[in-house]
Amino acid sequence: MSLPDLSYWKTTSDTLHQVVSLVGPIHKALLPHENNYLHLTMGVRPEGLVSQTLPGGGKIHVNLKEGTLAYRNAVGGLETYDFTEHTQRSLFEALLRVLTDDGFGEALGAEGASSLPAGLVEKLVAEEKAGHFLTLEGVTREEQLQVDLGVAGAYADVVYSMFTALSRFKARLEGGMTPLIVWPEHFDLSTLWFPVSNAEMNDHGPHVSVGFSPFTPGQYPDPYLYAYAYPYPASFDPPALPSSALWHTEGWQGAVVPYEVIAKQEDHERFVEETALELFRAMSGLVEG
Repeated sequence: MSLPDLSYWKTTSDTLHQVVSLVGPIHKALLPHENNYLHLTMGVRPEGLVSQTLPGGGKIHVNLKEGTLAYRNAVGGLETYDFTEHTQRSLFEALLRVLTDDGFGEALGAEGASSLPAGLVEKLVAEEKAGHFLTLEGVTREEQLQVDLGVAGAYADVVYSMFTALSRFKARLEGGMTPLIVWPEHFDLSTLWFPVSNAEMNDHGPHVSVGFSPFTPGQYPDPYLYAYAYPYPASFDPPALPSSALWHTEGWQGAVVPYEVIAKQEDHERFVEETALELFRAMSGLVEG
């Protein structure tokens, strides 16, 4: 399978990010904290992404190919919303309403709230669960959501292909690792690897992250493969990287392989698998020594 051109996908990528970012606050409110914040993450499916299993057994599905967000409860009840019939605010209201009707109103801060999104954000702030990225404005944008289903569906194929390639890469490592998952706040697919010195597998300690990001505002409008180490030594020379990668230093330090390089490969999954392994070897040397 050849990879599509994603150089003109900003409108669609912005919509997809707006939709996916609604899942994180719900996870924060309904799920117990897990090490490395894994309770916030989403799983990858051929058609898109799926939430963690919510209390009682329900799940939130984001179907990138169909342009829909859906909540399916434990007994098969299904509510589906078309992205393009909503703004981010109205989509969040609709999703929180069906969750409230399914018995999660108190946990979501619905009681007495001026609006369901406001009630949830206020509750998370009061409980010190909001984190650095969650604001009411960030989950209640008023512009009509727009999506090119051809582009969104193509990106679903890209993410699943990257998931396949990075799963193969991950299977070649030894040691402690997190699952390969998507973060709603940043929309990126990643895994963390921990050296022996970080036996607790805590992201506040030494680790290497390898992943695939759809974009970074102000830096990369298109997707890219990345890897970084944490923490870097106080003084170090950037490690040798494969010719396809560049060393990024603006705002964060790490290796980046642009999507356009990946898309040109005859076997892009093997290329990602092998390149991720090269990047990992370069980064792991910075946290193991």
